[in-house]
Amino acid sequence: EITAYAARVGLELGADIVKIKYCGSGECFKKAVEAAGKTKVVLSGGAKTKTPEGFLEVVKNVMSAGAIGVAVGRNVWQLENPFEISKKIKEIIFQ
Repeated sequence: EITAYAARVGLELGADIVKIKYCGSGECFKKAVEAAGKTKVVLSGGAKTKTPEGFLEVVKNVMSAGAIGVAVGRNVWQLENPFEISKKIKEIIFQ
């Protein structure tokens, strides 16, 4: 509910895009995207995940929920090969 409310506040303030945290499931994130209305939603990177695969699953969930992309850092740049995961994130977002 808090994540959806944050997305809605962005809409009410007239934001073009809101960057919100992952709320734990694709279903929850979809509610936040719906609450944002015409305001576009991107994922805020959040805490470091245990595995790169776990982070990619989050990216898949938010894109399926209607996000337009991700704004991430540590889950890319703190990996041994950031270019490899960047390519995978690109594939998820644009395919």
